[in-house]
Amino acid sequence: GHGGLKTDRLKPHRITTAEGSIYEFPQSVIAAGPFRIALFGGGYLRLFPYPIIKFMAQKIIKDNRPVLFYIHPREIEPGHPRLKMPLYRRFKSYYNLGSTERKVRSILKDFKFCSFSDYLNMQK
Repeated sequence: GHGGLKTDRLKPHRITTAEGSIYEFPQSVIAAGPFRIALFGGGYLRLFPYPIIKFMAQKIIKDNRPVLFYIHPREIEPGHPRLKMPLYRRFKSYYNLGSTERKVRSILKDFKFCSFSDYLNMQK
């Protein structure tokens, strides 16, 4: 509910099973006391000011981890129809929708991007 799994594996890594292997790219999180918060998509991307998101993303990059930014399709269209739901869920789903496009444009301008495949090839 607040970002990421309870694991120490914060960088992309291979998971091998009897059926084969797959790379896992964990959701990008930052430590906030005992909590991990994913500032890089969804409600947290909408909630936090862009300078904080940019600063924290740069910290992750300095830690030699990729930052995984993401948005939900509904977040790019602030005028989409609203569902009836409890106040908490309404806040979590709809607060600050008008900021998403501006933040995504800033992210695209301020950071370099690559595909997952390209990232894995760069690690070899």
